[in-house]
Amino acid sequence: MSTVGHMNVIADRATAKPPRLRRREVVLDDDHRVGLSLCGEGVPLVLVHGIMAEGMLYARSLRRIAGLGFRVIAVDTASHGRTGGLGVRGLRWSEYVDLHERVLDHLGLEKAVLMGHSMGGRIVVDVAAR
Repeated sequence: MSTVGHMNVIADRATAKPPRLRRREVVLDDDHRVGLSLCGEGVPLVLVHGIMAEGMLYARSLRRIAGLGFRVIAVDTASHGRTGGLGVRGLRWSEYVDLHERVLDHLGLEKAVLMGHSMGGRIVVDVAAR
């Protein structure tokens, strides 16, 4: 298929009604509750939001991305959205990174596209570096 053909396929997908975002909560092995916003099927794309936000903040954009063939997973970081706080452990940056690694493990994701905004950008960079 030509480049123009690929572009037309993407354009057709983008004009279709995007899937609905669903809110879910997972419980990790240590009973830590983590809020997720999920939609779509395909290549896993994990988003971590910025400070003072939550995954649902990006709902419209995430739905459109999911409509392009991604399985979108927006993670509410510690003490944000539906995710419990880290207590005194939250004083260490590594605990935030560990939490997101544990979420990826819980979801069985060995490979994913990682995307972050502001604070979430640093988290996904640190997760990828590990």
